[in-house]
Amino acid sequence: MPIKLSIVDKVLIGNMLKKNTSVCALILILFVSSCGLKEEAIESSSTQSEVWFKQTNLSLGYRIEMIDSETGYAISRGKGGIGDDGENGQALFFKNGRWIPFDEFEYSDFPIIKKYDNAETWYLTHETYKGFYKPHLYSFSNNLKKEIPLPKVMWDATDYSMWLGLSVTKSGKACLVGQRGNIIFYDGANWKQMQSPVYEENSTSIISGDLHDVQLLTDTSGWAVGK
Repeated sequence: MPIKLSIVDKVLIGNMLKKNTSVCALILILFVSSCGLKEEAIESSSTQSEVWFKQTNLSLGYRIEMIDSETGYAISRGKGGIGDDGENGQALFFKNGRWIPFDEFEYSDFPIIKKYDNAETWYLTHETYKGFYKPHLYSFSNNLKKEIPLPKVMWDATDYSMWLGLSVTKSGKACLVGQRGNIIFYDGANWKQMQSPVYEENSTSIISGDLHDVQLLTDTSGWAVGK
């Protein structure tokens, strides 16, 4: 049965410019030391017990998904171009109190990472510098990496359209949304391009018309948001 998506238009306005910004990022962990904080007590951290703890350094850390206090996943973008002393992006999992990289890749705009099921993680990268923003979707399970083929969806005659949001259901169905309002749905075996009410075939703007995120509640219903 086709999935039905509710599109929330012009809610999130993000800068979709395809460029690299060299910024370092951290993974932090928050421990709440009390049930509530009084407004007047929110002062400099030097006057109260610390609640944030640095766990690791990342090169342009981008997304994180914690399953529980002992398990989680994160992905970074990396920085710099080829031959430019850049740093690779990384996909990581959290185990035994440590962040452990399980894959590295050259700088990627808008990388995504999601738990697919109890044994498998999906993550997506884009070939920003040398591959015309071509997206690659991978699964990681039992220490093995496998690429999941994606349909060819283009921004123009040269560049690929980038994917910005991914949602997976418990039964293994999935949905990707991205630039120009594109939506594709995975039925567990194949991807199918969905009709999008905000699709812009001839858009010349790279800062509007995109779907930024998606959330599936079931295999047949969900929400997407963008501008």
